Amino acid sequence: MISPFISVVMPVYCGQKYLPAALQSLVNQRDFKQNFEVIVAVDDSLKETRDILLRFSSLLPLKIIEGTKSKNWVSTTNKALRECSGEWICFLHQDDLFSEYKFSFIERLAEEHTSASLIIHPITYIDPENKSLGRPFLPFPYKPVLSGADIFSRLICQNIIMVPGVVFKRSLMKTVGFLDEKLRYTADWEYWLRCVRVSNVAYDINPLASFRVHKESQTIQLAEKQTEYYENLKIVVDKNIQYLEEYYGKRKSKRIERM
Repeated sequence: MISPFISVVMPVYCGQKYLPAALQSLVNQRDFKQNFEVIVAVDDSLKETRDILLRFSSLLPLKIIEGTKSKNWVSTTNKALRECSGEWICFLHQDDLFSEYKFSFIERLAEEHTSASLIIHPITYIDPENKSLGRPFLPFPYKPVLSGADIFSRLICQNIIMVPGVVFKRSLMKTVGFLDEKLRYTADWEYWLRCVRVSNVAYDINPLASFRVHKESQTIQLAEKQTEYYENLKIVVDKNIQYLEEYYGKRKSKRIERM
Protein backbone atom coordinates (compact mmCIF):
# COMPACT_ATOMS: atom_id res chain seq x y z
CA MET A 1 0.00 0.00 0.00
CA ILE A 2 1.25 3.48 -0.91
CA SER A 3 0.47 6.06 1.76
CA PRO A 4 -1.83 8.81 0.46
CA PHE A 5 -0.45 12.26 -0.19
CA ILE A 6 -3.58 13.97 1.17
CA SER A 7 -6.15 12.93 3.77
CA VAL A 8 -9.49 14.74 3.49
CA VAL A 9 -11.41 14.94 6.78
CA MET A 10 -15.20 15.23 6.43
CA PRO A 11 -17.43 15.45 9.53
CA VAL A 12 -21.00 14.73 8.39
CA TYR A 13 -24.26 15.52 10.17
CA CYS A 14 -27.61 15.66 8.34
CA GLY A 15 -25.77 16.77 5.23
CA GLN A 16 -27.81 15.07 2.54
CA LYS A 17 -28.69 18.36 0.80
CA TYR A 18 -25.12 19.39 -0.08
CA LEU A 19 -23.03 16.29 0.62
CA PRO A 20 -23.23 14.90 -2.95
CA ALA A 21 -21.78 18.13 -4.37
CA ALA A 22 -18.96 18.13 -1.82
CA LEU A 23 -18.04 14.54 -2.66
CA GLN A 24 -18.33 15.20 -6.38
CA SER A 25 -15.80 18.02 -6.03
CA LEU A 26 -13.33 15.34 -4.86
CA VAL A 27 -14.18 13.07 -7.78
CA ASN A 28 -13.51 16.03 -10.10
CA GLN A 29 -9.87 16.57 -9.05
CA ARG A 30 -7.66 17.03 -12.12
CA ASP A 31 -3.92 16.76 -12.89
CA PHE A 32 -3.20 15.19 -9.51
CA LYS A 33 -0.61 12.43 -9.75
CA GLN A 34 -0.75 10.95 -6.25
CA ASN A 35 -3.17 9.11 -3.95
CA PHE A 36 -5.62 10.60 -1.51
CA GLU A 37 -8.06 9.27 1.08
CA VAL A 38 -11.34 10.62 2.45
CA ILE A 39 -12.12 10.04 6.12
CA VAL A 40 -15.88 10.54 6.58
CA ALA A 41 -17.02 10.69 10.22
CA VAL A 42 -20.81 10.34 10.34
CA ASP A 43 -22.72 11.81 13.29
CA ASP A 44 -26.25 11.05 12.13
CA SER A 45 -28.19 7.81 11.56
CA LEU A 46 -30.01 8.87 8.39
CA LYS A 47 -30.52 6.40 5.58
CA GLU A 48 -30.05 9.24 3.08
CA THR A 49 -26.52 9.85 4.36
CA ARG A 50 -25.61 6.17 4.08
CA ASP A 51 -27.08 5.95 0.58
CA ILE A 52 -25.04 8.94 -0.62
CA LEU A 53 -21.83 7.51 0.81
CA LEU A 54 -22.57 4.11 -0.70
CA ARG A 55 -23.08 5.75 -4.09
CA PHE A 56 -19.70 7.45 -3.93
CA SER A 57 -17.81 4.51 -2.42
CA SER A 58 -16.99 3.19 -5.90
CA LEU A 59 -15.77 6.61 -7.04
CA LEU A 60 -13.67 7.70 -4.07
CA PRO A 61 -11.27 6.10 -1.56
CA LEU A 62 -13.72 6.53 1.33
CA LYS A 63 -13.09 5.41 4.88
CA ILE A 64 -16.36 5.77 6.78
CA ILE A 65 -16.29 5.87 10.59
CA GLU A 66 -18.82 6.70 13.28
CA GLY A 67 -18.60 10.23 14.65
CA THR A 68 -18.82 11.06 18.34
CA LYS A 69 -22.63 11.49 18.13
CA SER A 70 -22.29 14.69 20.14
CA LYS A 71 -23.42 17.22 17.49
CA ASN A 72 -19.97 18.72 17.98
CA TRP A 73 -18.08 19.01 14.69
CA VAL A 74 -14.84 19.56 16.61
CA SER A 75 -14.85 16.25 18.50
CA THR A 76 -15.96 14.38 15.38
CA THR A 77 -13.17 16.06 13.39
CA ASN A 78 -10.62 15.00 16.00
CA LYS A 79 -11.83 11.41 15.78
CA ALA A 80 -11.36 11.51 12.00
CA LEU A 81 -7.91 13.10 12.35
CA ARG A 82 -6.76 10.07 14.32
CA GLU A 83 -7.59 7.89 11.31
CA CYS A 84 -5.57 9.91 8.78
CA SER A 85 -2.52 8.37 7.13
CA GLY A 86 -1.74 11.05 4.51
CA GLU A 87 1.32 13.27 4.51
CA TRP A 88 -0.99 16.30 4.32
CA ILE A 89 -4.45 16.85 5.83
CA CYS A 90 -7.30 19.16 4.85
CA PHE A 91 -10.92 19.67 5.96
CA LEU A 92 -13.91 19.58 3.65
CA HIS A 93 -17.23 20.21 5.36
CA GLN A 94 -20.35 18.67 3.89
CA ASP A 95 -21.64 21.94 2.44
CA ASP A 96 -18.38 23.24 0.95
CA LEU A 97 -16.55 22.48 -2.31
CA PHE A 98 -12.99 22.07 -3.53
CA SER A 99 -11.93 23.45 -6.91
CA GLU A 100 -10.94 20.80 -9.43
CA TYR A 101 -7.27 21.83 -9.27
CA LYS A 102 -6.92 22.07 -5.49
CA PHE A 103 -4.93 18.86 -5.02
CA SER A 104 -2.62 19.54 -7.96
CA PHE A 105 -1.92 23.06 -6.64
CA ILE A 106 -1.18 21.66 -3.17
CA GLU A 107 1.12 19.05 -4.68
CA ARG A 108 3.09 21.77 -6.51
CA LEU A 109 3.28 24.09 -3.50
CA ALA A 110 4.49 21.28 -1.24
CA GLU A 111 7.26 20.45 -3.71
CA GLU A 112 8.32 24.09 -4.12
CA HIS A 113 8.22 25.14 -0.45
CA THR A 114 9.59 22.28 1.60
CA SER A 115 10.11 24.46 4.70
CA ALA A 116 6.34 24.98 5.07
CA SER A 117 4.10 22.67 7.12
CA LEU A 118 1.00 24.75 6.44
CA ILE A 119 -0.54 25.87 3.14
CA ILE A 120 -3.14 28.66 3.01
CA HIS A 121 -5.22 29.91 0.10
CA PRO A 122 -8.33 32.09 -0.34
CA ILE A 123 -11.85 30.73 -0.75
CA THR A 124 -14.94 31.90 -2.60
CA TYR A 125 -18.27 32.38 -0.83
CA ILE A 126 -21.21 30.67 -2.56
CA ASP A 127 -24.94 30.58 -1.94
CA PRO A 128 -27.18 27.46 -1.78
CA GLU A 129 -27.41 27.43 -5.61
CA ASN A 130 -23.61 27.61 -6.05
CA LYS A 131 -23.73 31.27 -7.11
CA SER A 132 -20.60 33.19 -6.19
CA LEU A 133 -21.01 35.79 -3.43
CA GLY A 134 -17.43 37.07 -3.75
CA ARG A 135 -14.25 36.24 -1.88
CA PRO A 136 -12.67 37.67 1.28
CA PHE A 137 -9.34 39.43 1.10
CA LEU A 138 -6.48 37.81 3.01
CA PRO A 139 -4.33 40.70 4.28
CA PHE A 140 -1.03 38.84 4.20
CA PRO A 141 2.17 40.01 2.54
CA TYR A 142 2.29 38.52 -0.93
CA LYS A 143 5.29 36.26 -0.83
CA PRO A 144 5.42 32.50 -1.34
CA VAL A 145 6.42 31.59 2.21
CA LEU A 146 5.18 33.47 5.28
CA SER A 147 6.54 33.37 8.81
CA GLY A 148 4.52 33.45 12.00
CA ALA A 149 5.24 37.16 12.35
CA ASP A 150 3.73 37.80 8.89
CA ILE A 151 0.43 36.22 9.94
CA PHE A 152 -0.01 36.28 13.71
CA SER A 153 -0.90 39.97 14.22
CA ARG A 154 -3.56 39.84 11.51
CA LEU A 155 -4.98 36.48 12.53
CA ILE A 156 -5.35 37.30 16.22
CA CYS A 157 -7.56 40.29 15.33
CA GLN A 158 -9.98 38.15 13.34
CA ASN A 159 -10.27 34.60 12.01
CA ILE A 160 -9.60 35.38 8.35
CA ILE A 161 -8.61 31.82 7.38
CA MET A 162 -11.58 29.68 6.35
CA VAL A 163 -11.68 25.94 7.10
CA PRO A 164 -11.57 24.71 3.46
CA GLY A 165 -8.66 27.07 2.72
CA VAL A 166 -6.01 25.28 4.80
CA VAL A 167 -3.85 22.19 4.31
CA PHE A 168 -1.34 21.09 6.95
CA LYS A 169 1.22 18.34 7.43
CA ARG A 170 0.11 15.40 9.55
CA SER A 171 3.46 15.59 11.33
CA LEU A 172 2.50 19.06 12.58
CA MET A 173 -0.03 17.44 14.93
CA LYS A 174 2.87 15.97 16.93
CA THR A 175 3.69 19.55 17.93
CA VAL A 176 0.29 21.28 18.10
CA GLY A 177 -2.01 18.37 18.96
CA PHE A 178 -5.72 18.28 18.07
CA LEU A 179 -8.51 20.85 17.98
CA ASP A 180 -9.89 22.13 21.30
CA GLU A 181 -13.27 20.40 21.68
CA LYS A 182 -14.52 23.01 24.17
CA LEU A 183 -14.52 25.66 21.41
CA ARG A 184 -17.52 24.87 19.21
CA TYR A 185 -17.33 28.24 17.44
CA THR A 186 -13.65 29.07 17.36
CA ALA A 187 -11.74 25.76 17.39
CA ASP A 188 -10.41 26.32 13.87
CA TRP A 189 -9.23 29.86 14.67
CA GLU A 190 -7.43 28.70 17.81
CA TYR A 191 -5.85 25.84 15.84
CA TRP A 192 -4.52 28.09 13.06
CA LEU A 193 -2.96 30.38 15.66
CA ARG A 194 -1.22 27.38 17.22
CA CYS A 195 0.03 26.21 13.84
CA VAL A 196 1.44 29.50 12.56
CA ARG A 197 3.48 29.90 15.74
CA VAL A 198 5.52 26.79 14.93
CA SER A 199 5.46 26.56 11.14
CA ASN A 200 6.28 28.45 8.00
CA VAL A 201 3.27 28.92 5.73
CA ALA A 202 3.12 28.53 1.96
CA TYR A 203 0.64 31.09 0.65
CA ASP A 204 -1.08 31.04 -2.73
CA ILE A 205 -3.53 33.69 -3.95
CA ASN A 206 -5.68 31.31 -6.01
CA PRO A 207 -9.11 30.53 -4.48
CA LEU A 208 -9.08 26.73 -4.38
CA ALA A 209 -12.27 26.07 -2.40
CA SER A 210 -15.78 27.41 -1.89
CA PHE A 211 -17.47 28.10 1.45
CA ARG A 212 -21.26 27.82 1.32
CA VAL A 213 -23.38 30.39 3.17
CA HIS A 214 -26.81 28.98 4.10
CA LYS A 215 -29.24 28.98 7.00
CA GLU A 216 -28.96 25.24 7.75
CA SER A 217 -25.28 25.34 8.73
CA GLN A 218 -24.39 24.21 12.24
CA THR A 219 -22.81 27.57 13.00
CA ILE A 220 -26.04 29.37 12.11
CA GLN A 221 -28.14 26.86 14.04
CA LEU A 222 -26.11 27.61 17.17
CA ALA A 223 -26.01 31.36 16.56
CA GLU A 224 -28.56 32.16 19.26
CA LYS A 225 -26.01 31.12 21.88
CA GLN A 226 -24.26 34.48 21.77
CA THR A 227 -22.84 34.20 25.29
CA GLU A 228 -21.05 30.98 24.38
CA TYR A 229 -19.82 32.56 21.14
CA TYR A 230 -18.40 35.54 23.03
CA GLU A 231 -16.69 33.25 25.56
CA ASN A 232 -15.17 31.19 22.74
CA LEU A 233 -13.74 34.33 21.18
CA LYS A 234 -12.39 35.60 24.50
CA ILE A 235 -10.67 32.29 25.29
CA VAL A 236 -8.75 32.36 22.03
CA VAL A 237 -7.65 35.99 22.43
CA ASP A 238 -6.65 35.59 26.08
CA LYS A 239 -4.65 32.48 25.25
CA ASN A 240 -2.70 34.03 22.38
CA ILE A 241 -2.27 37.71 23.18
CA GLN A 242 0.74 36.87 25.35
CA TYR A 243 2.75 35.97 22.24
CA LEU A 244 2.47 39.39 20.57
CA GLU A 245 5.48 40.91 22.30
CA GLU A 246 7.58 37.89 21.31
CA TYR A 247 6.96 38.75 17.65
CA TYR A 248 6.60 42.54 17.53
CA GLY A 249 8.11 44.16 20.61
CA LYS A 250 6.32 46.08 23.35
CA ARG A 251 5.18 49.21 21.50
CA LYS A 252 3.70 47.49 18.45
CA SER A 253 2.13 44.79 20.62
CA LYS A 254 0.17 47.42 22.58
CA ARG A 255 -1.23 48.80 19.32
CA ILE A 256 -2.29 45.33 18.20
CA GLU A 257 -3.90 44.67 21.60
CA ARG A 258 -6.06 47.79 21.15
CA MET A 259 -7.13 46.56 17.74
